[in-house]
Amino acid sequence: MELRYYFKPNTIYCGDNLKVLKSFPDECVDLIYIDPPFFSGKNYDLVFGDKYAIRAFQDTFEGKKETYLSFMEDRIREMHRILKPTGSFYLHCDWHANAHLRVLCDKIFGENNYRNEIIWRIGWLSGYKTKKVGWIRNHDTIHYYVKSKDFTFNKEYIPYKDDYVRRDGKKPTGKGLPIEDTWNCSRGDILNSIAIMSFSKEKLGYPTQKPESLLKRIIKASSNEGDIVADFFCGCGTTLAVAQKLNRQWIGIDVSPIGCTVMAKRIGYKLKDVQGMKYSLKQAHELDWMDFQKWTIKAIDGIPLTKKGADKGVDGWQNNNKFNESVPIEVKQHTIGRPDVQKFNTVIEREKKKGGFMIAFKISKPAIVEIKRLKRETKRDLIFISFDELMDKGILMRKGATKPDNVQMLF
Repeated sequence: MELRYYFKPNTIYCGDNLKVLKSFPDECVDLIYIDPPFFSGKNYDLVFGDKYAIRAFQDTFEGKKETYLSFMEDRIREMHRILKPTGSFYLHCDWHANAHLRVLCDKIFGENNYRNEIIWRIGWLSGYKTKKVGWIRNHDTIHYYVKSKDFTFNKEYIPYKDDYVRRDGKKPTGKGLPIEDTWNCSRGDILNSIAIMSFSKEKLGYPTQKPESLLKRIIKASSNEGDIVADFFCGCGTTLAVAQKLNRQWIGIDVSPIGCTVMAKRIGYKLKDVQGMKYSLKQAHELDWMDFQKWTIKAIDGIPLTKKGADKGVDGWQNNNKFNESVPIEVKQHTIGRPDVQKFNTVIEREKKKGGFMIAFKISKPAIVEIKRLKRETKRDLIFISFDELMDKGILMRKGATKPDNVQMLF
């Protein structure tokens, strides 16, 4: 039976955004920001690398710009339909398809409704990028459209610096310097890309993640409290997180179940409420092996290993636990047996850890007996978590896989 979606503010949808959009009523959203594939030829344009996202990219575009533009046109037409007459539309892109997308959006929104070409300077330059022969690319483009002459816009200003003076040498009065259409290009206007901020606390491992400050500027300017803000290539949920902090309603769509899991945890949204989430117990049995590992590790707020090659018995690491240290995670698609427990104990001993987590569908009785013996004789605590238990925050707390102050971020 085909999955049916229904429109509801403050909802995450997992699936093809075109199918979801077609289920929405006309003129129901106040602001749309999208950061779609850039047609750069990289799989990560659509996400975390699970098979749904990668295949969507490969099968949809096949390296042909015409196919890409057809893909975008179908979706942007639906976005125009559901946008309110007072609404705004922001499309984030780069040089790969910038000009083509401008022509496409002019056709859909009308040339007279094009408000700005916003240039977002990514940040400072360093490393191999500086070796390029020629002008070094250091910006993205954001196309800004409205649907009519009656649109929402709250003018924003950059506060004056303490040492700022006017040409006549006097101190300025007023709210500050009006923000131009070149962002992160002047003193006081700091909107650096998260990619160049090595120690940013915002980072979630999503390769095209945008900084919250960028979305904060757009959302504050083109919506009011209570308005519905939407992102239909939602990635790791930055738009939703910022909209929620600014007291807006929100809607997010992404094709990647892993992406939907990450954004749900980020904003305290229950996974069971994600419309169209592809993973049930039955479907998990049929998942690609790497997809299974990534999803289950993310589900307990762990960090999956992404490097290719031998994992040495470790599929990921988890920090927010009863051990108060980073401990290994191992994921199995088969029933965990006694030999599996012994091998994982060797890993924990090698890593000099207090314990670790084993995730699988089932565990055998001999394996349970071995876990108890190891805890009694070595004090190492090997904790088994079943697939069903990943959905129960109470069980995760009791097993020490998360702490009380972190539960709201899990499910």
